[in-house]
Order: sequence, then structure tokens, then C-alpha cells
Amino acid sequence: MDPSEAFTYSPPVTALKLAARKVIYGHEQVLNLSVTVSPQYSGSTPTGTVTVKESTTTLCVITLSSGKGSCTLSAKKLPVRTYRLVATYGGSTDFAGSASAKETLTVAKAVSRTALNLSARKVIYGHEQVLNLSVTVSPQYSGSTPTGTVTVKQSTTTLCVISLSSAKRSCRLSAKKLKAGTYRLVATYGGSTNFKGSTSAKETLCGARPPGSPCEGSRGPCTSSSCSGYSRRRLSMESSQTTRKSFTGFPSWPITAGREVLPAVARRRQVLGLFTRAST
Repeated sequence: MDPSEAFTYSPPVTALKLAARKVIYGHEQVLNLSVTVSPQYSGSTPTGTVTVKESTTTLCVITLSSGKGSCTLSAKKLPVRTYRLVATYGGSTDFAGSASAKETLTVAKAVSRTALNLSARKVIYGHEQVLNLSVTVSPQYSGSTPTGTVTVKQSTTTLCVISLSSAKRSCRLSAKKLKAGTYRLVATYGGSTNFKGSTSAKETLCGARPPGSPCEGSRGPCTSSSCSGYSRRRLSMESSQTTRKSFTGFPSWPITAGREVLPAVARRRQVLGLFTRAST
């Protein structure tokens, strides 16, 4: 061979193909990355390896078989954002290396599910600190762990803010945080880089008045037994319309329309007794 003649490698064409353009975080393993290295001239087959990268991050290394091959990503391989992937053939004895065109891949946020659990459904006012509020944020796909914070609220009032650890945690209320009454608590996960936010179902909490406390204004099923009994008696008397029945020569007494102030038997006995005294 004439020394002036230079030997040149045949440059192959490397192609990268994505099975999908969008995947969900934590579920990247469903994505198949296939590569093909085609020789410039037919009759020869490139051998060696192809490396698929995102910038400087290696996603997988494929060993060619008949000039092609494929790989899948591992879960949580890429955080949520848009990437530009490229496949690079390293070359061989007979073929020069080459790189594919860049292919776009979007990793989208995963859905989350938030659950709120109350250690008790009823607490006494002034002792709310005995109540434990625990939250759990579950990922759309197992193997990934939501991070961030969860806010527990009653209507627009924030009761506590919980920083997640292993996708769960709990908090306790401070004393006198809630007045006596019925409350609907909800936990809201604010989301993170890789997870969408979510809201729990509403959980009912009853705040009861302490035993022996004044029961003025007590209402609803969440008052203590003494308060609810007092409220029923007070409401009965307030809602009744009082009329008076008079008998000539005798004092009158109240009789209520709806609920009687005196039991019916006692009132009848009183009437009979008055008539008996009048006739003697």
C-alpha cells in the first residue's frame, strides 16, 4: 500500500428512539430507549456499545447486537423536568464513533394521596393537646417518597404544619386551640418538585365543654352530656309558648303548649287538690 494513502473509518449513523415522550416520576421504567447503529455501506455490522446520556448523566449503556439494542430506565432516575437525550456510539475497530440527534423527554409530576387520622373523635376544651393528628402522603407509584409539608386546617384556621419524614408524621394541638363545637378538619399536602399536591377527606372532631362548666350557648352533639341535657331543657322552655288557665277565686299557674313545666300527672293532682279545698 502506498504510504501516502490514508485509511479512513466508515462513519455509521446512530439513531435513538423513545417509546414515549412523556413519563410519570417514579414510573420511568416503562420507557424503552432503543438505538440503531447503521453502517454507511451495507454488508458490515457495527459492534461495540452505545451510551445514552442526559447532559453529563449516563442513563444506560447498551451493548449492540446486530447493530442495535435497547434499555429501560430505573424508577426515579430523572427528577421532574424536560430533558434532551442523546445516544453516542463509541466506535470499534472498523467503525468510527457517532452521536444521535437529541430526543426530548418530559418527566411529569406524580399524583399523591393524603390521609388524615385523628387519635380521638372527641376532646375536652383545654385538653386538646391529648389529640394526635397523623398524616400520610402516598405516592402514585410505590418506591418513591413524597417530601414537603402538610397543613392541617379547620376552615381557614391553621391548626398545625407538619414536615414529612418518610412521607408521614404527626402533630398535637395546643390547649384551648378549639372552642366547644363540631369541626371538620382537613389535611392539605402542598406538593413538591416531583409530586402534585393533594387534600385529605374531611374528618369530624367534637370539642366538648369541661364537665361542670357553664352551659350557656351549648349546642349540637359535641357538647358534654351535662351541657347537652341543660341545652335541651333550656331550649324546650324557650320554644314553648306559655298560656294561663284561670279558675274563679284561685291563683293561676303556667301551662306550656308543647312541653309542660310540671309533669302532666303532678299538674292534674294540683288541680284536683285545689278543687277539693274549694269545695270543703
